[in-house]
Amino acid sequence: MNLNNHTKIVIVGAGPVGATLSLLLSKHKIAHVIIDKSDFPRDKICGDGFTPEVARVLREISEELYLEFINAPWVQPSNGSYIHISDSLKITFDYTKYIQNFSPYYVAKRINFDNFLVKKLPSEYATVLLKHELVHLERKNAKVYLKVNNLNNNESFDLTCDLIIGADGVRSIVRKFLHPKGLKNDKDHYAGAVRCYFKNVEKKFDYDPLELYSVPNFNSAYFWIFHLPNNECNVGIGGVS
Repeated sequence: MNLNNHTKIVIVGAGPVGATLSLLLSKHKIAHVIIDKSDFPRDKICGDGFTPEVARVLREISEELYLEFINAPWVQPSNGSYIHISDSLKITFDYTKYIQNFSPYYVAKRINFDNFLVKKLPSEYATVLLKHELVHLERKNAKVYLKVNNLNNNESFDLTCDLIIGADGVRSIVRKFLHPKGLKNDKDHYAGAVRCYFKNVEKKFDYDPLELYSVPNFNSAYFWIFHLPNNECNVGIGGVS
C-alpha cells in the first residue's frame, strides 16, 4: 500500500481492542491500516484476568487462535472465583465440581497477550505500522486527514481515510483531536489501579480461582490475587477515584 494514498479505515492503537478489530476486518477482507507508537512486546499495567467474553471473541476470529491462546505456556487457566466480602461473607465458585476440562477464566501477562495478537495482524488486508505516532488529524469533506510520524526515522507522511477508530486508551490522541476542548472525566465513574508481580506465592485454593477481596472503609475498592504460570501472581488494588 502506498501510504500517501487513501485507505478506508485507520485504527489508532494496536492493543487488544485495536488488534482484535484488525483481525476481524482482515477476516472479512476489509483493507485497513493500524498504527501504534509502541513496539511489541511492551508491558501494560493490568490485572491480567481474562473473562469468558475474551474466549468468545477469539473463537469468533478463529478456532485456531482460541486454541493457541488457551494452550500457550504463558496462560494460566482459572476454574472459578473466590470473593471475600467480609470474614462472615465469602462467595466461592468452583467450576471443577460441575464441569470438567473447561476453564471459564484465564490469567496471562498483558506483555505476552498483546504481543500474541500483534504477531497475527499482518495480512494482505492489514498494514501494520508500529513505532508510528499520530501527530495530527482533522475531518474535512467527509474524509479524515492524518499526519503520521515514523518514530524509526522521525519522518512524517500524510494519510487519508473514510473512518478513523481510536483504540488508543484513556489518553486517546484521537479523542484529543476530535474534542479539542477536552472531555472531563467523571470521578464517580473513573477508576484507578496499581499492580505488581510476586514470585513463589503459595496457593490457597487448588482450583486456581480469581481471588477478589473487598477493602474495608474504601468505597468501591477491591484487592485481587490472580495466579499466573511458574508460581507467579498478579497482585493489585483498584477502585473508583
